[in-house]
Amino acid sequence: THAQAQASFKSHHKDSTAFNHEAHINMGWLSSDRGASERTFKVDAQGTKNILGLHGRLDLDMQFDQYSLDTSQTSNQAIVSLEPSVSTRKGALNVRAGLGLTIDADQPTRDGLGQSFHLYPRAQVSINLLRNLFVPYAQIGGGLQANNFHTLTATNPFYAPSSLTTMVPINGVDVPYPGFRSTNKRLALSGGVRGTITQVFRFHGFFSTAQYEDFVLFRPTFDEAAETFDSFNVVYDTVSVRTIGGEAEFDLGELWSFAGGLNIHNYGPRNEDQAWNLPNVTWNASATYKLIDGLRVVANASYIGERYSVIRTANYGETTSSTDGNFTLRLPGMLDLNLSAQYNYNERLGGWVTLANLANAKYAEWGGFPVQGFQAMAGVHYAF
Repeated sequence: THAQAQASFKSHHKDSTAFNHEAHINMGWLSSDRGASERTFKVDAQGTKNILGLHGRLDLDMQFDQYSLDTSQTSNQAIVSLEPSVSTRKGALNVRAGLGLTIDADQPTRDGLGQSFHLYPRAQVSINLLRNLFVPYAQIGGGLQANNFHTLTATNPFYAPSSLTTMVPINGVDVPYPGFRSTNKRLALSGGVRGTITQVFRFHGFFSTAQYEDFVLFRPTFDEAAETFDSFNVVYDTVSVRTIGGEAEFDLGELWSFAGGLNIHNYGPRNEDQAWNLPNVTWNASATYKLIDGLRVVANASYIGERYSVIRTANYGETTSSTDGNFTLRLPGMLDLNLSAQYNYNERLGGWVTLANLANAKYAEWGGFPVQGFQAMAGVHYAF
C-alpha cells in the first residue's frame, strides 16, 4: 500500500526586484506484505530575485526517509542539496551558471563507507538562431539521487529484497554495505539542438554522457537450490552511460498530428558483466486524429530493445556463461501496440477507452514476468 499527501506554497510579487519564492512539500507512506515499510518527507523550495541585471535563483531540496524491512531494525537516511545560480540573456544568447552543494547521509555513508559531501559545478548555455529555427545548447552538471522502496518499486514492481545489505568489491575484497545507497551522478555532459521549422514541425536532437556511482541494477533473487526466481534485488555498480537520440512532432492540418522518438544507449559497468535489464535501443511513434471537437483517437507503438538478465541454467533462451557461475540471458526486444480514444465533454467532464497490447504479445519487460495480453480499459474523469 502507498499513500501520499502534498502541499504547495507560492508568492506572487509583481515587482521583478522582489524576492519570489515557492515550496512543495510531499509526505509518503509505503508498506508491503513482505515486511517493508517506509516514511518519506520531501521539500523542494526555490527563491528568485533580480540583482544587478542578473536573474538570481536559490534551490533547496531536502529528503528524509525512515525505512525497515522488518520490525526488528529501522534505518534513516537524508539528502540536503543547496544550489545558488545566476542567469542572463544577451540577445540570442542564454547563460546560466551555478554550484550544487549536497550532503549525503545514507546509512553506508554514516558508517564511513562513502563520501558525505559533494560539489557539482553547473553551467548551461543556449543560443537562438534564426528566430528559434535552431537552438543549440550544452550543459554540464550532476547530482545525487536518493534510493528507497518507493523509487525502486516504481522502476521495478517485482523488487522484493530479503535483505538491504549489498556487497561492494573494494581492493578485491567484498565489503558489506547496509541500507539503501544514494546514486551519485557526476561528470555529466549533455547537449543538442532543438528547433521549430514553421508552426507544424518541431524537432530535438540530443546526446548525453555521465558516470554514476552506486548506479542501481536489478538482478533476480534465486533460492539456494532452485533455478527459478520470484523477485528481484538490487546491485550497485559504477556505470558510464552514453545516450544519443532525437524526437520530432509534425502537424498535418487541424486533424492529424504525428510524433516519434529514438534513443540509443551504451552502458559501461565497472564490476557487473552487463547493465542488467537496461535496453540498448528504445523508440516510440504515435498518430493522433481529431474526429470531432473534443474527441481524439491515438494510435501508438513503443519498442524496447534487447536487454540482459541473469539465470542459473543454460536451458532457457540465448545464454552465455558468467564469471560468477551463473549464465547471462539475452532478452529479445519487444513491441507494444495500443489504441485509445479520449472525449472531453467540457473542461470538467470526459471519458476514455484504451485497447492495450493489440498484438496480444507475450513479452516480458522484466525477465520471468510476462505482461498481460490484450486488455480493454475504460473510465471517466471529472474535475471539481
